[in-house]
Amino acid sequence: MATTTLRSPRIAALAVAVCALTACGSTTTAPTTTTAFALDAGNYTLKLSGGGTSGGAIPNVCSASGSGVKEGSVAVIVSRTGTAWSARPAVSPDANWAMTFTTDGAAAGTVAGSMGGPALDPTANTAMSVTRSAIDGRNSGANIAGGAIQGTISFTAASGGATCTLGTWTLTPR
Repeated sequence: MATTTLRSPRIAALAVAVCALTACGSTTTAPTTTTAFALDAGNYTLKLSGGGTSGGAIPNVCSASGSGVKEGSVAVIVSRTGTAWSARPAVSPDANWAMTFTTDGAAAGTVAGSMGGPALDPTANTAMSVTRSAIDGRNSGANIAGGAIQGTISFTAASGGATCTLGTWTLTPR
């Protein structure tokens, strides 16, 4: 049986280097980065806006009067139990308003849930109401989340208001 030997130490070193660089036929995969939904319990501002798009699946209809106010904010307290979050008004007159959402704990960082009831933006003096709604969303950074609302979102102010079939929501720390 004949054996082959490398004639030069430089050729042997080159062969080892080539093998190391190419992993000698093995395949490697790049590490994947995942971001789980991350939202700490605490005090947040929830901003609601009327309008937006749903990728064409649902037409966005906003009927406006006067100035056509289509946004408002409310102070909320976010709490968490397992994979379920809830946001409740920080001010008691808005006690009938609620937002709940869950995540499956997967690393995608997405949520789904519902929102409903009346609330008042004390700064803009705008009454807001959300009915028959479904929400989805994701993290936009640490302790910041937002997404879409599908349902009826109404805004009423002294200068006018609007009612929309689509909207957006954003939670930011306060």
